[in-house]
Amino acid sequence: MLMGKLIHGHARRKTGMSLTYRTYAVMLSRCSNMNATGYERYGGRGISVCERWKQSFSNFIEDMGERPADKTLDRIDPEGDYSKENCRWATWKEQNNNRRNTNIIDIAGYRGTLQGICDAVGIAPDTFKRRLKLGWSDSKALETPVRKKNNRRL
Repeated sequence: MLMGKLIHGHARRKTGMSLTYRTYAVMLSRCSNMNATGYERYGGRGISVCERWKQSFSNFIEDMGERPADKTLDRIDPEGDYSKENCRWATWKEQNNNRRNTNIIDIAGYRGTLQGICDAVGIAPDTFKRRLKLGWSDSKALETPVRKKNNRRL
């Protein structure tokens, strides 16, 4: 171990940074480095990183675990800081449904994004919108099963 440096195995010279370490480094940078890409949307808006995570990458790993290959770091409350209580590993789809500018709607007893509601009931948003244009009620448009297409050969 070098003087004051913790060797965690996530930033190797030959193989580069792990996905987890890269995520951690980018999170710190965009919240504290005015020259970082995206700073205006993070540190510039007052978003910060909790003291525990600022102290060490090891604390971040202990709280969040390794980054799954198909997920990225997401703040549950997009207005909140980066902390164990407000972060999760999420897919791009989950992240896109959790943006500051995402419209949350209430339709036929469901609450969420249109995409999220349609995913939950098993229809495509385009199908829902098409049904509404045909004059269907919200609940009928959401809850009527989608007909299977006829697979006849021509």
